[in-house]
Amino acid sequence: PAGIAVRGTFKRAGAGAAPSAPERAAAAPRPPAEEMKRLQPLLGTWKVEGTAVPAPGAAPVKISGTEVITRSHDGHVVAIDVKGDPDASGLAYLSQGYITWNPMTKVYDFLFANNMGEIGVTHGRFTAEKELVFVVSRVRFGQLAAERHVVDLSKDGVILTRADLAK
Repeated sequence: PAGIAVRGTFKRAGAGAAPSAPERAAAAPRPPAEEMKRLQPLLGTWKVEGTAVPAPGAAPVKISGTEVITRSHDGHVVAIDVKGDPDASGLAYLSQGYITWNPMTKVYDFLFANNMGEIGVTHGRFTAEKELVFVVSRVRFGQLAAERHVVDLSKDGVILTRADLAK
């Protein structure tokens, strides 16, 4: 390894002593970043229908399912739970994701994982047109893929999405 970040053991503390004043201050809840309010239109339960291209050059496949988007961690995180409708073989796409505001880089960080073995982190920004744009590069089905995911929040009660794959 390049270095050791942490070395030690964990021992059950039991009831233990009450936290000190500095420990209480460090653990005190803080309000969510103001930027998290911009994600309000995403919240709710959504019926998903459309097509997806699994890899550059592949044929589109129909997709459908349910996406539940909620606030989490006292509003600091938007949690996304996706459950695809089962296909003819009974298999269903499952995914979880978490979006939070990063005050250091001034972008939304999006961590995601799914039952196809994909996991990743991407970063997003809003455009002037109320589109939330995430850009990610990763290996997808054994191929290098660069993707731009656009979430259009300009329509009330409808989220329009598209993902563009680079060849």
